[in-house]
Amino acid sequence: APAPAAAAAAPGRCGGIGPAWTRGEIERPGATMSMGTYNVLVYTEEQQARLGVDEQGNTVQAAPAVAAEAPAAAMPAQYEVEELQVRLCVDEQVNLVHAAPADAAEAPAAAMPAQYEVEAPDTEDIIALNVAGEVQQLNLPQVLEMLSASFENRARICILGGTAFHDPVSEALTAELSRRLSAQFGEEVIFVTGGMKGVQEVFANNCLTPGLYHLVPIGQASGFPGQDVEVGADLDQRKKVFGQFGDIYITIEGGPGVAQEARDAFERGAAVVPMIRTGGASEGKMNFPAGALEAPPFVAPEHWELLKSKEASVEESANAAVEIIGAILSQMPVPQPLDAGEEVEIIVRTMAGHEVVVALTTAHMLPDLVATAAEALGLPLGQTRLALMDGSLLDTNCGLSIGQLGIPSGTEVSAIVVNMLVVRRHIYNARGGAPPYRGSYLTASDEVELDVGVPLFQQFEKLLPPQTGPFPPSLAAIDASPEGAPQKWEEHGLSVDPELCPEEAFGDQGAVELVVLMPMQGMD
Repeated sequence: APAPAAAAAAPGRCGGIGPAWTRGEIERPGATMSMGTYNVLVYTEEQQARLGVDEQGNTVQAAPAVAAEAPAAAMPAQYEVEELQVRLCVDEQVNLVHAAPADAAEAPAAAMPAQYEVEAPDTEDIIALNVAGEVQQLNLPQVLEMLSASFENRARICILGGTAFHDPVSEALTAELSRRLSAQFGEEVIFVTGGMKGVQEVFANNCLTPGLYHLVPIGQASGFPGQDVEVGADLDQRKKVFGQFGDIYITIEGGPGVAQEARDAFERGAAVVPMIRTGGASEGKMNFPAGALEAPPFVAPEHWELLKSKEASVEESANAAVEIIGAILSQMPVPQPLDAGEEVEIIVRTMAGHEVVVALTTAHMLPDLVATAAEALGLPLGQTRLALMDGSLLDTNCGLSIGQLGIPSGTEVSAIVVNMLVVRRHIYNARGGAPPYRGSYLTASDEVELDVGVPLFQQFEKLLPPQTGPFPPSLAAIDASPEGAPQKWEEHGLSVDPELCPEEAFGDQGAVELVVLMPMQGMD
């Protein structure tokens, strides 16, 4: 399925170049300074001396050729690091997560830097969102509404956890939990991460369903199986959406950042399932919501106890979590069918002067409009594009309906046949482990655009996802189906000859789709 996006409201853009550290030209400031109603990042005295900069990062002298290194300090014990995060009010990435305690010593007041002497607009509820390649500024309710609609209002299970594991058992538990949850609920829910290392990466790499999405800041990519959704100009904005988006939050280990997002979710009524045995925030530290540590009344007490027990096996704790998630889902209201929408008529013309009127509803998606127009005009579906009268192409991958795009009845569009072929692609990743989890599972579905007259083997950079191991993937083809591609690959299709051109391998009407089988790249 295409990556979700929000409605195409008029884009609001902002320009400018951020501080040098945001461009990788210098390290990130290590301290914050209170400016009254907000904080700014500043360089510590040690950084200033070592880097030759002032508090704002402006160069004042050349950095010493050989900086004297401070004596190596012993690494704080496991959760001394997290207590330090609480005291400094930062998360694992040193992002400010809440106001400093009232009794904390404040930094000396400083004059407002000249470049910031402007009245800051009230943008607290404005969130950046990538809409079909255009960054738009929308308010938080709009972002949440559009994301929900894009996911067809399916229940959303969000994964929260630290960026590194303190306990190897936690890593094994995360992997087992991912496999069991996706196998049990993959058809009815979606799984959402924040695209972070550690817990979220392990969960993503073991998930057995294509219903896996990662909310990442604008311009960033997770590199995980599944699909990225770019939302938020920075990590703080992304966290604001993440904490408001899920129906169920599963927490594993974690520090103050995890505790904050769990607290935001719990306070608005979302379900929080802490893997208490893993420690850290999930054990109740860092101001984790105390109420989330208690079993809901409809959950079996013995299942909740298995979330706490360090003596329980990984399989027992993971299975208990699956039972608890099932109980929570059973208490949630059944999603109502989507509105059928209002009828609209779209006028489609070709360059040769042919014209048809396509009658659909505002609930139909853009690919429906393209398919209907191509069939009516006798055009090859895989090579047909629609353009507005100003020449701008309609992006069929934007994940939006006709109504969400605001296309009114009577709109005129041009049908263009290009020398490119759009092919539906399904990516399967091989998984190890004990039966029934061993096998190749669907992890992503999208579309690729191929040159019609160029053999497939010369377009592997378009056909294949990035590889991280020595074993090459294999290609297959399957017939398109209204039910979509199978969740587990069982030799459903035929192998594809890479010497063929795209039209020879897949046709031009979208009836045949590409399958990429990614092998295991390491030990089982």
